[in-house]
Amino acid sequence: VTVQDHYEIADDMNECLEKIKMQTEGISDLINAIRSQVITLNNNNDENIFTIYELLKYIDILTKNTLKQYLIVLNFIVKINKETKIVGNINALVYVINNLIMNSIDSYDGKPNQTIDIVVEENNNNLEISVIDTGKGIPKSIQNKIFKEIIPTNSNTKTGLRIIYIIF
Repeated sequence: VTVQDHYEIADDMNECLEKIKMQTEGISDLINAIRSQVITLNNNNDENIFTIYELLKYIDILTKNTLKQYLIVLNFIVKINKETKIVGNINALVYVINNLIMNSIDSYDGKPNQTIDIVVEENNNNLEISVIDTGKGIPKSIQNKIFKEIIPTNSNTKTGLRIIYIIF
Protein backbone atom coordinates (compact mmCIF):
# COMPACT_ATOMS: atom_id res chain seq x y z
CA VAL A 1 0.00 0.00 0.00
CA THR A 2 1.47 3.31 -1.08
CA VAL A 3 1.20 6.69 0.60
CA GLN A 4 -1.16 7.75 -2.21
CA ASP A 5 -3.40 4.75 -1.38
CA HIS A 6 -3.60 5.94 2.23
CA TYR A 7 -4.72 9.38 1.06
CA GLU A 8 -7.38 7.89 -1.22
CA ILE A 9 -8.67 5.67 1.58
CA ALA A 10 -8.77 8.67 3.94
CA ASP A 11 -10.69 10.70 1.33
CA ASP A 12 -13.20 7.87 0.91
CA MET A 13 -13.62 7.63 4.68
CA ASN A 14 -14.19 11.39 4.96
CA GLU A 15 -16.81 11.23 2.22
CA CYS A 16 -18.60 8.39 4.03
CA LEU A 17 -18.46 10.30 7.32
CA GLU A 18 -20.07 13.34 5.68
CA LYS A 19 -22.90 11.15 4.37
CA ILE A 20 -23.37 9.58 7.80
CA LYS A 21 -23.41 13.03 9.41
CA MET A 22 -26.08 14.27 6.99
CA GLN A 23 -28.27 11.20 7.56
CA THR A 24 -27.83 11.44 11.34
CA GLU A 25 -28.90 15.09 11.31
CA GLY A 26 -31.97 14.15 9.29
CA ILE A 27 -32.90 11.35 11.68
CA SER A 28 -32.43 13.70 14.63
CA ASP A 29 -34.73 16.30 13.02
CA LEU A 30 -37.34 13.63 12.33
CA ILE A 31 -37.20 12.32 15.90
CA ASN A 32 -37.68 15.87 17.22
CA ALA A 33 -40.66 16.41 14.92
CA ILE A 34 -42.23 13.11 15.99
CA ARG A 35 -41.55 13.87 19.66
CA SER A 36 -43.35 17.22 19.41
CA GLN A 37 -46.30 15.53 17.70
CA VAL A 38 -46.50 12.86 20.42
CA ILE A 39 -46.52 15.56 23.09
CA THR A 40 -49.35 17.33 21.27
CA LEU A 41 -51.30 14.09 20.85
CA ASN A 42 -50.92 13.27 24.56
CA ASN A 43 -52.78 16.47 25.45
CA ASN A 44 -56.01 14.67 24.41
CA ASN A 45 -56.95 17.81 22.54
CA ASP A 46 -57.73 17.58 18.85
CA GLU A 47 -57.66 21.34 18.55
CA ASN A 48 -54.86 23.57 19.72
CA ILE A 49 -53.70 27.07 18.95
CA PHE A 50 -50.54 27.34 16.87
CA THR A 51 -48.93 29.95 14.66
CA ILE A 52 -48.09 29.95 10.96
CA TYR A 53 -44.43 30.01 12.02
CA GLU A 54 -44.82 26.81 14.11
CA LEU A 55 -46.62 25.05 11.27
CA LEU A 56 -43.94 25.95 8.74
CA LYS A 57 -41.16 24.99 11.17
CA TYR A 58 -42.62 21.47 11.57
CA ILE A 59 -43.02 21.12 7.80
CA ASP A 60 -39.43 22.24 7.26
CA ILE A 61 -38.08 19.78 9.84
CA LEU A 62 -40.13 16.89 8.48
CA THR A 63 -39.24 17.42 4.81
CA LYS A 64 -35.69 18.81 4.97
CA ASN A 65 -33.84 15.52 4.44
CA THR A 66 -36.05 14.23 1.64
CA LEU A 67 -35.82 17.53 -0.21
CA LYS A 68 -32.04 17.53 0.18
CA GLN A 69 -31.89 13.95 -1.12
CA TYR A 70 -33.84 14.87 -4.27
CA LEU A 71 -32.10 18.26 -4.67
CA ILE A 72 -35.39 20.14 -4.41
CA VAL A 73 -35.76 23.56 -2.77
CA LEU A 74 -38.81 24.30 -0.61
CA ASN A 75 -39.75 28.00 -0.61
CA PHE A 76 -42.04 29.44 2.04
CA ILE A 77 -43.85 32.49 0.67
CA VAL A 78 -45.72 33.96 3.60
CA LYS A 79 -47.88 36.95 2.73
CA ILE A 80 -49.31 37.40 6.21
CA ASN A 81 -47.87 37.76 9.71
CA LYS A 82 -46.06 34.53 10.71
CA GLU A 83 -47.43 34.93 14.21
CA THR A 84 -51.02 34.60 12.92
CA LYS A 85 -52.74 32.04 15.12
CA ILE A 86 -54.62 29.02 13.84
CA VAL A 87 -57.04 26.91 15.88
CA GLY A 88 -56.94 23.30 14.76
CA ASN A 89 -55.00 20.08 14.75
CA ILE A 90 -51.44 20.96 13.74
CA ASN A 91 -50.50 17.29 13.28
CA ALA A 92 -53.30 16.69 10.79
CA LEU A 93 -52.41 19.84 8.85
CA VAL A 94 -48.70 18.96 8.80
CA TYR A 95 -49.63 15.48 7.56
CA VAL A 96 -51.73 16.85 4.68
CA ILE A 97 -49.10 19.40 3.61
CA ASN A 98 -46.32 16.80 3.90
CA ASN A 99 -48.34 14.48 1.65
CA LEU A 100 -48.73 17.26 -0.91
CA ILE A 101 -44.97 17.92 -0.81
CA MET A 102 -44.22 14.21 -1.33
CA ASN A 103 -46.63 14.21 -4.29
CA SER A 104 -44.80 17.23 -5.70
CA ILE A 105 -41.47 15.44 -5.33
CA ASP A 106 -42.93 12.41 -7.13
CA SER A 107 -44.19 14.66 -9.93
CA TYR A 108 -40.60 15.62 -10.78
CA ASP A 109 -39.68 11.99 -11.55
CA GLY A 110 -36.24 12.36 -9.96
CA LYS A 111 -35.35 15.52 -11.91
CA PRO A 112 -33.06 17.57 -9.63
CA ASN A 113 -32.84 21.32 -9.00
CA GLN A 114 -36.59 21.89 -8.85
CA THR A 115 -38.65 23.99 -6.45
CA ILE A 116 -41.81 23.59 -4.43
CA ASP A 117 -43.52 26.72 -3.10
CA ILE A 118 -45.75 26.85 -0.07
CA VAL A 119 -47.75 30.06 -0.23
CA VAL A 120 -49.60 31.26 2.86
CA GLU A 121 -51.97 34.16 2.35
CA GLU A 122 -55.35 35.56 3.28
CA ASN A 123 -58.15 35.25 0.77
CA ASN A 124 -61.62 36.63 1.62
CA ASN A 125 -60.92 36.42 5.37
CA ASN A 126 -59.78 32.80 5.02
CA LEU A 127 -56.28 31.47 5.47
CA GLU A 128 -55.17 29.84 2.23
CA ILE A 129 -52.19 27.48 2.07
CA SER A 130 -51.11 26.43 -1.42
CA VAL A 131 -48.49 23.86 -2.36
CA ILE A 132 -47.22 24.68 -5.84
CA ASP A 133 -44.87 22.72 -8.08
CA THR A 134 -44.08 22.65 -11.79
CA GLY A 135 -44.12 18.87 -12.08
CA LYS A 136 -45.97 16.73 -14.58
CA GLY A 137 -49.38 17.48 -13.04
CA ILE A 138 -52.44 15.34 -12.59
CA PRO A 139 -53.69 13.55 -15.73
CA LYS A 140 -56.85 15.14 -17.19
CA SER A 141 -58.58 11.75 -17.05
CA ILE A 142 -58.67 11.78 -13.23
CA GLN A 143 -58.84 15.52 -12.43
CA ASN A 144 -62.64 15.47 -12.07
CA LYS A 145 -62.39 12.57 -9.57
CA ILE A 146 -59.80 14.19 -7.29
CA PHE A 147 -62.11 15.09 -4.40
CA LYS A 148 -64.55 12.20 -4.89
CA GLU A 149 -62.40 9.11 -4.53
CA ILE A 150 -58.90 8.01 -3.73
CA ILE A 151 -57.06 7.32 -6.95
CA PRO A 152 -53.44 6.15 -7.00
CA THR A 153 -51.48 8.25 -9.47
CA ASN A 154 -48.37 6.09 -9.50
CA SER A 155 -47.55 2.40 -9.25
CA ASN A 156 -46.41 2.27 -5.63
CA THR A 157 -48.61 1.66 -2.60
CA LYS A 158 -49.48 5.27 -1.81
CA THR A 159 -53.12 6.13 -1.25
CA GLY A 160 -53.36 8.51 -4.17
CA LEU A 161 -54.68 11.39 -2.09
CA ARG A 162 -53.82 14.56 -4.00
CA ILE A 163 -55.28 17.86 -2.90
CA ILE A 164 -54.43 20.87 -5.02
CA TYR A 165 -54.83 23.37 -2.19
CA ILE A 166 -56.65 23.60 1.06
CA ILE A 167 -58.48 26.41 2.80
CA PHE A 168 -58.23 26.01 6.56
